[in-house]
Amino acid sequence: ASYRNWCAHCVAAKGRGAPHVSRDDNPSDLPELGFDYFYLGDRQDTGLPNIAGKDRVTGSFAGTTLEAKGRNAYAVAYLVGWIRGLGYKRLIARSDNEPSILALLRDVSAALPDVEMIEKASPEGDHQQNGLAEVGVREVKGQARVLKSEAEFNYNRRLGTSDPLLAWILRHGANVINRGRIGPDGRTPEHRRVGKRWHRSAVVFGEQCYFRPAIGSAEARPRGGEERMRKGVYVGHHERTGAALFLTPDGLARGTGINRIPVQERFDNDFLQTCKGLPWDVRPRQRAAPGVIDAGVGEAVAPLPQPAAVGERRDEMHVRKRYITIAEVERYGGTEACPACTRMALGDRGARGAHTDECRARFEKLWAEDESGQAAAKREADRLRRGEA
Repeated sequence: ASYRNWCAHCVAAKGRGAPHVSRDDNPSDLPELGFDYFYLGDRQDTGLPNIAGKDRVTGSFAGTTLEAKGRNAYAVAYLVGWIRGLGYKRLIARSDNEPSILALLRDVSAALPDVEMIEKASPEGDHQQNGLAEVGVREVKGQARVLKSEAEFNYNRRLGTSDPLLAWILRHGANVINRGRIGPDGRTPEHRRVGKRWHRSAVVFGEQCYFRPAIGSAEARPRGGEERMRKGVYVGHHERTGAALFLTPDGLARGTGINRIPVQERFDNDFLQTCKGLPWDVRPRQRAAPGVIDAGVGEAVAPLPQPAAVGERRDEMHVRKRYITIAEVERYGGTEACPACTRMALGDRGARGAHTDECRARFEKLWAEDESGQAAAKREADRLRRGEA
């Protein structure tokens, strides 16, 4: 009944490989980040894949639902924002050997030219070597289940795969851990990362309340007797800017100045059914989340559209083209698979990169069909005739 390492039959039937030694006593000279895909439950029930990450140094977590595995603009933008927030210039990126996550991490590395990412993949089937990511998955997944259970209790119904609220639950769950879980050193991961505590007030995930649209957004400029506060469903605070995020009938909105409403009105199913907005499509034309989309192991992943090189753009233009502003992205909606649109829609005012050629062509068509866009186009044409760069 007892295992004996000298018995050939015991070793053949019960033997294990050499145990993995804890890394705590021999930490790497470089910060390590672990990444892994996962599903919240049974794959057929949840549909969409998720990704989680963990930083060994600060203990910070990342987590979000994705439209698909592999290479896509939102996944790249989210992970780039998380890594930039950590402030590392050189790091080790650990993952398993799944082709889709390796392709994604290579796109993230390409989008961070000032950060050296050293790729380390664990052998197939050896989950212990990717233990950092396994911890990230377990913790983020557990927090997401808590938030989902609370939201379903508050709305007195189960949240289906078509509910946009579910697409934000992992992202908020990771932020709740980062901002609220105190470690043995008396600090949260957020405190270790930025050097100060998180002090912004928050409400319950999925709670309906009134908010003041953030300055710079289209909704922040009320005219005449228009209301200055809007009603929305709270889905968290942005990781970098700290702006509160709300689902509204028009899509995702950023705001400040949260005003709570009476308890009996905070979880109105009828209003929730009108709200829309997904992490990768913040101003969708339809409310429902997409169905099962999965670029599985061994499948070819379509490449991301790449913006034209800086040198090529200057040779072609000779003059500066019209800017695509945040207000216009909020008004017309972002272009699918355009990294710059995704970052603008999420409120990122840092370096966003260039819009894709398909995106610029789409906006030029929208400007031509819109009266205000026609006026702006006329001013742009006058500027070009004067030879202004």
